[in-house]
Amino acid sequence: MSIYKIFKKKEFILTILMFALLVFFSYWQIIDHLRHRNEQKQAILFLQNDINAAVVGILNSQPRFGQIVILDSVKGKLDQLMKAGKGLKLKGIIFFNSNNEIILNEKSDNFSKNWSHEKYSNDFLKVYVLYSAIAEEAGVSGGNPVLGDQQTIMSVINLVSSSGNLESNNMPKNGQQISKQIKGLLSENFFKKKTVNKIVYLIDISYFRKAIFKDLILRITSLIFATIAFIAFCYSLFSMNKSMKLKILLSKEQAQNEYLKEMHLIAAGLAHDIKNPLNIVRGGTQTIAESTTKVEVKRKAEIIVDEVDRINSRLNKFLSFSNLKAVNISTFNLKSLISEISTILQVDCEDKDIEILNNVDNISILGDREAFTQIIFNLLHNATKAVSSKGKIQIYTLKNNDSIDIYINDNGRGIPKDIEEDIFKPYFSSSRESTGLGLAIVRHLCFSHGWEINLKTDEKNGTTFFIKGIQYEKEI
Repeated sequence: MSIYKIFKKKEFILTILMFALLVFFSYWQIIDHLRHRNEQKQAILFLQNDINAAVVGILNSQPRFGQIVILDSVKGKLDQLMKAGKGLKLKGIIFFNSNNEIILNEKSDNFSKNWSHEKYSNDFLKVYVLYSAIAEEAGVSGGNPVLGDQQTIMSVINLVSSSGNLESNNMPKNGQQISKQIKGLLSENFFKKKTVNKIVYLIDISYFRKAIFKDLILRITSLIFATIAFIAFCYSLFSMNKSMKLKILLSKEQAQNEYLKEMHLIAAGLAHDIKNPLNIVRGGTQTIAESTTKVEVKRKAEIIVDEVDRINSRLNKFLSFSNLKAVNISTFNLKSLISEISTILQVDCEDKDIEILNNVDNISILGDREAFTQIIFNLLHNATKAVSSKGKIQIYTLKNNDSIDIYINDNGRGIPKDIEEDIFKPYFSSSRESTGLGLAIVRHLCFSHGWEINLKTDEKNGTTFFIKGIQYEKEI
């Protein structure tokens, strides 16, 4: 397994682990926010209980005449509770009798008189409670209080004092007897209207909602930073992956350059040691073939000449591959050159009824014209061999900001995946007739220009070779 494949496997595992960590962190943030939200809701319930206890305490701390409590005194205490209660945050309170008629309505200055019937924002909470329920919860007995004004209380005091049942401080001597006596003195309708049955609170819970909102913002911010960190991590892995690819490609190119240098030296020796003797052999054999009258000798001599020509052809291609010249940059029209090359291949195309579609842009490109002709000719020639009868070969371009890409697509049989990586290697060929140097020369010519060449292939849809990074003349 190559270093790149090992790194890619580790990269995949690390990405999965980091993603799992991000998911876990997100889940933890959601759960923790819900916990904080429940804590704030619990705090609101505690606040409501504190208000219940405070109201029961106020009603039962006031002097009573039987069950009657002085209304003005209760109002004063409730007003103090709303003004002083930073923790309680009570904004309004209404006492109702059993007929849902208002007995007492205390509110903050910035609320209307009919606040109990109005809708408020989510920063305020309306609470409806029965007095008997909150009194029982607070452990207070003695029945529901009756709220009477000062004039009613004074009338009761005068009536009771005439019976001699008051102490010197105007408090009754026997509360139970006085309570019965008061009920006899006041009408039943008075007690129905003034007895506290239900209480409505308006509580300011904005503090708790702000606390929940702040916690939510904090969690979202944490998730955003965590997501950015994950994206940065993935990007760094991608950059490392790309850097690894470039290093491997660079090392391959360095090795290829070293190999080409060695081949150049070997080729020079071969040209000196083999080519000249081969020409002598060819000349002598050709002389024998022309001078002999024996048919068998002549046939064998002609075979030797053909084989020597074949060896010379391979040797010339080998020398061409190992001794590539420096590029001579010039400007030439791309569409015209493609048309010229297509015309050269016209005979091969007519034999198989192949159509070459020249769809490139009518622009001028920068490069070595001779080398570029060799590149396109080799690619088109290979495409004509790959397609079947009535096949199609399409040449087109795509413009980028500073360069163009050339694509050569055929609808032939495609290249098998198992040999795709080796297609540009010297001496590699899937055909017995080929020397295996054509695509190697093409790639070397592209690299000498600073271009990138690669391919996409599909055994069903054919092969597309593409050359990227070709400079062109922009219109002024």
